[in-house]
Amino acid sequence: MRSDPDCLLTPALRKLLQSCLDAADADENALATKLCLSKSTINKQFHAIYTLLGVHSKSAAIVLALQKEWITLPPLTDNGK
Repeated sequence: MRSDPDCLLTPALRKLLQSCLDAADADENALATKLCLSKSTINKQFHAIYTLLGVHSKSAAIVLALQKEWITLPPLTDNGK
């Protein structure tokens, strides 16, 4: 994640979106555990992200954040191959 003065998202909200990419199959419970937050906080943060970015889904928020370079794709792995 890079710091961007034009970024609409707080560092905490960027961290949440980055965590979604880093653990693509994680649900809100897994994200809450990983980030040491309650599930309620995670849901409130997603609502804030959707409102700030004018999107209606996690996928749309992630795509926009990637396009703006507010978050980055995780490194590719070969999964032991």
